[in-house]
Amino acid sequence: MTMKRYFFLLLLPWNFILFSSISSGQSLLEEGEPPENYQFQVFLEEEGAIAKVFAGCDQVESEILALTPEGLEYFKGILKRPDLEATFEVFIGKKGPVIDRYAIITEEMGCFHPITWILSTNAEGKILDIAVMIYRESRGQEVSRRRFLKQFEGKSLKDPLSTNKDIIKITGATTSVQAVCRGVKKMLAFIQEFYIKKNHLSGTLAQRLTPEEVHATRATHRQLFTTARVIDGVKAVVAAEADSERQFFPLAEKAFREIERIERLFRKELQALNRKAGKTAFPCDKEVFEVMKRCYQYGVITEGAFDVTVSPLLEQRGIYQGKRKEIKESKLGTLLQAVSYKNIKIHDDDKVISFAHKQTKVHLGPVVKGYAIDKALELFHNSGLTNVCINYGGMSRMLNAPSGKNAWKVGGSSPHKGEFYRRFS
Repeated sequence: MTMKRYFFLLLLPWNFILFSSISSGQSLLEEGEPPENYQFQVFLEEEGAIAKVFAGCDQVESEILALTPEGLEYFKGILKRPDLEATFEVFIGKKGPVIDRYAIITEEMGCFHPITWILSTNAEGKILDIAVMIYRESRGQEVSRRRFLKQFEGKSLKDPLSTNKDIIKITGATTSVQAVCRGVKKMLAFIQEFYIKKNHLSGTLAQRLTPEEVHATRATHRQLFTTARVIDGVKAVVAAEADSERQFFPLAEKAFREIERIERLFRKELQALNRKAGKTAFPCDKEVFEVMKRCYQYGVITEGAFDVTVSPLLEQRGIYQGKRKEIKESKLGTLLQAVSYKNIKIHDDDKVISFAHKQTKVHLGPVVKGYAIDKALELFHNSGLTNVCINYGGMSRMLNAPSGKNAWKVGGSSPHKGEFYRRFS
């Protein structure tokens, strides 16, 4: 019954928009930093990165280790650095029962923003592959190129990584090069200590987290992220609580692509449906057929209060052209015969649709937007993120309230110009 919610939105006189909670989400720019310094670029999503570095393995396992206070000080000492994350996830690839390689995804601070990347080693701790997943700055992207990263292959913890000596630096990207070198040393040290030397068995340097502890830790540290995109001239806003940018932005990108896919699909199918269904039965795409079927069902339930066949009236009224005009009395009678949900004929057996009146046309604008929001929300829900709000084309739908709150805050704008909006929670 999820469609009922967004079909009903077609009848609402006011559209709801996101504000307040979304605008209070975490800023991605440091205070005082020029916006042009931030340029979010996804080269590899986590799923693709794991598949890349573990190609040829029969299975991939993972575990999360939390450094003890002693372990944190130990690694700060051997790596000669004051800052270090206390929790990290290690992926283990096997061929049959034998461990073949290890990998860690990490972040290291570049000039202004962190670089996210993955490194894999063989069972002896020598680097097999390294790839940048997310780069967030407008300069220095050269560190993501294969030509630069290939220098690290075959190196282990004992090998020096001095820039411009052991590793050729990149002009204009010195800070990013240094960040990659620091991160390589860090990950090699973790793998060496916990998987080559197996010090984690003593429990003095780190402890394995149970699935319950991992879930609790992530839930406690989740932050609100937001992003927006204009799709066919309509603004779409996605807000969600996530563990990190690395988790949120690839999902948001998938959500935007899903909305774009649905808009393209329905635009193409409905144009053909309106052109042909008044003359002959039209074989719809499966998704479009199911949505049209629900449209007809809600027409029956509401006895025509919900009716997607209003397109002929909107067209003659000049709504599509943006120039309103009066409909001549002589044309109105014929038009009204074409406007009725009863003119929609759904043929379930053949999955085709026809119109009983040759002038009948359907308009699914708000319905398509509601359907697109539902499908985008599914992506977040299936990935374990359940505090999400998506606004698209004046419609909003939410999955659970933000942490510590009873509801998302939204605003309703009056259809009358000059009237102020009201806030709702």
